[in-house]
Amino acid sequence: MRRWLGLAVAFTFLISACEEPVPVPTAVSSEPSLPAPTPTRGTAVRSVTPVSDRPVPAPAPDTSNAASQPPSPTVTETEGVACPEPAMDLASTALGAWLASGVIPTDRPGEVFAFEVADNQFSPCEELSWVVLSDPAGVPARDTTVFFAGAELVTEPAPALLPPVAAVEKRADGSVAVSRQDGGEATYRLAAERLLVTGEPPDAPHLDLGRAGPPPPATPRPHGNAYTRPWDHERPRGARYSMEVGETRIICDFALFNDLQLVCYSPTDSPWPTVTENVPAETRTRANVAILNFQSLWAVSTLSDPFIAADSEAQPLPEDSVTRIDDVFVDTRGNVAKIYDSRWAYVIGEGVAMPAKSPAPPIDTSRWPEDLRPWEPAPNGAPAAN
Repeated sequence: MRRWLGLAVAFTFLISACEEPVPVPTAVSSEPSLPAPTPTRGTAVRSVTPVSDRPVPAPAPDTSNAASQPPSPTVTETEGVACPEPAMDLASTALGAWLASGVIPTDRPGEVFAFEVADNQFSPCEELSWVVLSDPAGVPARDTTVFFAGAELVTEPAPALLPPVAAVEKRADGSVAVSRQDGGEATYRLAAERLLVTGEPPDAPHLDLGRAGPPPPATPRPHGNAYTRPWDHERPRGARYSMEVGETRIICDFALFNDLQLVCYSPTDSPWPTVTENVPAETRTRANVAILNFQSLWAVSTLSDPFIAADSEAQPLPEDSVTRIDDVFVDTRGNVAKIYDSRWAYVIGEGVAMPAKSPAPPIDTSRWPEDLRPWEPAPNGAPAAN
């Protein structure tokens, strides 16, 4: 069946999306309360107790597709650190210039650091905070700890690429100790906008924060910070997830999501009109499959698949909340669901599957460096390998 569905996805991608007018149910636009993220790597010792990961009550629906800004969190300001934007997103710092591509050049010719954010402890209200970036697929696997002085990225000295991080601890004297899985430990202390570093191997490679990464396809998704984030829950990508939207159960297959098209379907109903080019609306059948395009063809294709009902096993998403699945967000508040990334968004529910304005919070790029040396791909035209 999945092989058939894959062919259907490829076929429907070639069809120009022609959508039958369908009354749009009201869509929820206000953001939920925002719990603090749980570190995914290492142990961070902090003075603020994180809010538990819990669903929030559904607010009253409205007809807007734009999300309101999240409320400002309550943060204790560190003495001597001005904090006009306590909810600043990590992507709005200078590091955001590399977050979308996930690649940072190094000081070793022909080598780059392809990374993911493993532990986001950035806080614009603290004198010294950090983010752990990880390359678990690298050979060997490497991490780097990037530091911030308030909202400013610390670039002197440049972050070192070291064996994977085991734990990060902020000590009473303001220094930060990073212990590694190889048994080593380094200590970092801020002094006059520079880091005083002890315990790093002298021959370790470093990030080249004076050079741009490869051109990203879009602006980075929101990442939040140590105390606030624009989502409530996180789920891994390689699975199918279900949601109850009105009286309809909808499953979205993130196990087969290829960053271009997301297949969602109902195993029990046919909630959507079939979208087919040059077919009169009155002769169209009902559809139980909706294909959401996360690319330049910003449209929905629908089709009918009588065999897909057999694939009804899926993990339920939390109700009345926002869940992040890799770079895609699923908002289950209200009587329709919103599925979106930083560029594309769709409203999907009983009787409606259509494009919408992305409610992802905008990223402020004013702090991104403008004087970076240009990206240099490998000689064969491909990005340099780690």
